[in-house]
Amino acid sequence: MNPSGQVPARVTVAAFVDVSDRADLERLLFFNPQQHRVRERIIDAVRQHGRPAIIVKDGKMTVGVERRPHVQNLFFFHHQGSRSRLCGVVLYLREPAEDIFILHMAVQPDYSMAGRWASLGLLFRMVDAVKAVGRKVKGVRYVRFMYAAKAAARVPVDS
Repeated sequence: MNPSGQVPARVTVAAFVDVSDRADLERLLFFNPQQHRVRERIIDAVRQHGRPAIIVKDGKMTVGVERRPHVQNLFFFHHQGSRSRLCGVVLYLREPAEDIFILHMAVQPDYSMAGRWASLGLLFRMVDAVKAVGRKVKGVRYVRFMYAAKAAARVPVDS
């Protein structure tokens, strides 16, 4: 408990989502009210790589992408007390050999830079988690972003 008497919040990362979170995943990925901010870049990503789709296997969900069978997922959960909420997702793959390429990122509106939980710095945590993946994979030197302005931005995994 912190000095104000509240249970501190924490964020965890997982490679899958339980099927009980399907509605939250659909809202996050397909019906996110913030999509208009990067609409053209989302359209470009779908044209180049295919549509994302929820995949259910053994009671767990991941997100696949039509023309990218090796896409990986990171799901972010906000825990406060006994409550847990899906708050973000990253879809990424290794392409080319020295890059981890982020195809899609989505956060629940409450976790955006202007949201109620902005102080958690979720977008930064998401990028840091992908960079951590990159540091563990031999040969990966950069994380690249699909939604970056004009040309995809690259950041070193060691930064």
